[in-house]
Amino acid sequence: MIKNYFKYFLPLTIIALTSLTSCNKAFEPDSFVAYFGGEIINPQDNYVLFLKDDTVIDTIFLDKNNRFLHKFDSLSPGLYTFKHNPEYQYIYFDKNDSLMIRLNSFDFDNSLTFCGRGDEKNNFFN
Repeated sequence: MIKNYFKYFLPLTIIALTSLTSCNKAFEPDSFVAYFGGEIINPQDNYVLFLKDDTVIDTIFLDKNNRFLHKFDSLSPGLYTFKHNPEYQYIYFDKNDSLMIRLNSFDFDNSLTFCGRGDEKNNFFN
């Protein structure tokens, strides 16, 4: 009986406790890390431009699967633009936001979808 206890119950208890406590992520108040990525179907170029006030902040290149991901270490909150020629879209980033997009460049406006995780108090994606 005691062998079965240690064999099954103890490992399951450890796994359960670890999974409950390991998911808590506290964001630092001075952290401005943000992620931006996605997938472009039928791309017109091999890159996406990321802009602030019509100034290019970064050029993010697509990989062989037409996907991209970029980490910004110090992205201040505000309105930004991403551009995949000839189309563009405005996006808003706050502290610790992550945003993923998916679009088909043949029908940019109707195919554009967003998902991501914003600030915990304003999180509409959970």
